[in-house]
Amino acid sequence: MANRQHRTRQATRSPQGNAAGGQVEELVLPHLLLAPNDLRALHSAISGYLSYLLRLPGCDQGTTLVLESLQRRLAGLLVHVEQFKNTPIMLSQAEVAIMRESLLGFCILLPMFARDTPDICAELVAGLMHLYERLGEMQRNWL
Repeated sequence: MANRQHRTRQATRSPQGNAAGGQVEELVLPHLLLAPNDLRALHSAISGYLSYLLRLPGCDQGTTLVLESLQRRLAGLLVHVEQFKNTPIMLSQAEVAIMRESLLGFCILLPMFARDTPDICAELVAGLMHLYERLGEMQRNWL
């Protein structure tokens, strides 16, 4: 369940149609590999935080649009979650930043709403914070 970067290679072509001196350009597509339970937890956390944000009077519409898009993408992946050991999800820099913000916000809010089950809440927060750190690694790899 490591953060990975998918690398594709494209040969740079000269006007004559052949590879120009073997020059190769790499395109890096960052993605996060999610185990089935991580995918479910991430979908639940984003859905919960999005629900909270939409109730706030001055919530940022750009953030909510990105979260709604991520929520739909994760829901689509959940349909086929049992077919794969790990599910890759491609993420833009903006999506990673908003997803990290959402996970942190959800982890702060969760103990307030789950006071009756502190042990389960602590375990869930620990797992989500692990995802938060993995997303942070992705951000640092872009710098």
